[in-house]
Amino acid sequence: MSDQRPGRALVVCKGNHCRSPLAALLIGVLSEGRIEAASAGLRDWHVGMPAHPLMVAAATGLGYDLTGHEGAALTPALVEWADDLLAVDDETAHALAERAPGRSVHVLGGGIADPFGQGREAFVDAARRIEEAARAYVAGAGAATGR
Repeated sequence: MSDQRPGRALVVCKGNHCRSPLAALLIGVLSEGRIEAASAGLRDWHVGMPAHPLMVAAATGLGYDLTGHEGAALTPALVEWADDLLAVDDETAHALAERAPGRSVHVLGGGIADPFGQGREAFVDAARRIEEAARAYVAGAGAATGR
């Protein structure tokens, strides 16, 4: 057994209410403990709040439990904690790069459209794309984690 710690991935979206919570959950679950994952929002709109009910339902439909999520805002400590910084879209990647000078930021799955303000189908589609992106990320063992 190795005493090397698991890799750490931080997934960031605008509010930490829809996309990043599910992505972090899936990276953690699908990596079977090889990667610790956390999520945060660029804004503090949803700090302490659960994930969006339509994303919780979409996650449940895929067999995942997102009910334990509590929204968090991006902090310098979270950036420092992470081996990999993952953004859910290009706009978020740009903003995250500005807050993490000198760090590489990767766009998860080539970018996942924000379902916020849309109906159930947009959340189901986003959840499927997030699952696909999380599987690909874990299969590649992360960009910087080397795991």
